[in-house]
Amino acid sequence: MRSRLDRALAARIKERLVRLLPVLLSGLLGPAALLRENHAKGTQTRMGRPPLGNAAKKQVTLRLDPEVVDAFKAGGPGWQTRMNEVLAKAVGG
Repeated sequence: MRSRLDRALAARIKERLVRLLPVLLSGLLGPAALLRENHAKGTQTRMGRPPLGNAAKKQVTLRLDPEVVDAFKAGGPGWQTRMNEVLAKAVGG
């Protein structure tokens, strides 16, 4: 059997959720509505970092020996940047 305190707490939670639900839904639906609006205008909203122009890097798929990857990862965050620096030095860059 629920106590009076439990019922009162449940009622307060329900009341707050009813008030917050429109706000939460607008936050969730806001980006989708913006994308639909931009699509209708013929524009597109892109996520992520903007292109770097001539300095942009090229994405590739590369298979490396596990020991090589482990050695770079052992250095902590930034291992891909360090690997790029070593490769750039190897080709004279």
